[in-house]
Amino acid sequence: ERRKDGVALYVVHRRQLVEQTHALLTRLGLPATIVMAGYETDWSKRVFVVSRDTWNRRKDFLNFGKVPLLVFDEAHIGINAQKRIVEALEPEVVLGYTATPVSMSGPGMGALYQDIVVGPTYLDLIADGHLVPTRWVSVQLDTSDLKVSKLTGDFVIDDVVRLVKGQVLADLYEAYGEYARERTVVFAPTVDIAWTIAARFGEMGIPAAVLDWSTPPNERHRILRGFREGRIKIIVNVDVLSEGWDEPLVDTIILASPTRSLARYLQRVGRGMRPAEGKSEVLVIDLVGSLYMHGPPEDITGWTLEPARPDRRKPAGSDLVKRRGLCPMCKEEMKANPCPNCG
Repeated sequence: ERRKDGVALYVVHRRQLVEQTHALLTRLGLPATIVMAGYETDWSKRVFVVSRDTWNRRKDFLNFGKVPLLVFDEAHIGINAQKRIVEALEPEVVLGYTATPVSMSGPGMGALYQDIVVGPTYLDLIADGHLVPTRWVSVQLDTSDLKVSKLTGDFVIDDVVRLVKGQVLADLYEAYGEYARERTVVFAPTVDIAWTIAARFGEMGIPAAVLDWSTPPNERHRILRGFREGRIKIIVNVDVLSEGWDEPLVDTIILASPTRSLARYLQRVGRGMRPAEGKSEVLVIDLVGSLYMHGPPEDITGWTLEPARPDRRKPAGSDLVKRRGLCPMCKEEMKANPCPNCG
């Protein structure tokens, strides 16, 4: 509205988020159009929604003209890729949106962004009714023997698979039967393990489905619709649903894959924190010790702009501004760890 010429570009990092973002912008009354194969782009619009993959494939043929505003969604991911887009378009202003401004590999957000505007905290959003609090059932799992990948900064997947097969799967079905509620999302480390989990639930008479990156779009929509309507009780996925998926009816999250990534952990738990009618909290069944490694989301009260070259040797979240939290089990103040009230 402030500029009479030029366009705004809204860049998302996954193709699946293009439609969702466009639908939201349209509901807000913004003149948005999609730039992606299979869509008729309306070049008379002033707001363009494009995925990073589409940009990479078609950048030599796309001419947006003057771009005063460039917006990146999930801006903690792929700083170098964002920098290349910035260099090509030369926008006046770059905005990056993220709920988790930390990365596991590559440069930190400070390599591109100059300032951080901290939005409301988890506690603020819960108080205002935009999120629900977490309640936990957690196992203190020993991950000290897991090697860390120099490439990703996360645990080496082969070690994770051995740990999950050896200790986690045995607890998963019993924990689900004892604690889980109506609609459950399970985060598994690999596609093979995801199918193993879903098959076992099927043998137990519980409708379960698997989502991975090879799931065709039509099948993905069918599974998500079945989950929303209650025909499917469990979705087992390998981080397909950790970002950008909004289903308020999720009431149980099962963490069956350990991660050193604070961002990935918060994204997983966040899938269950959307409010819905009659929903007062989300239950997190933590079978891999994530609560002990990262703490509950509600403890985070502030963020700082991650330096261009962060020290990856430091524990994830060591620079966070955290409160002295409440025990996620008994809700009493955590004056020590373990909780002196309930242990």
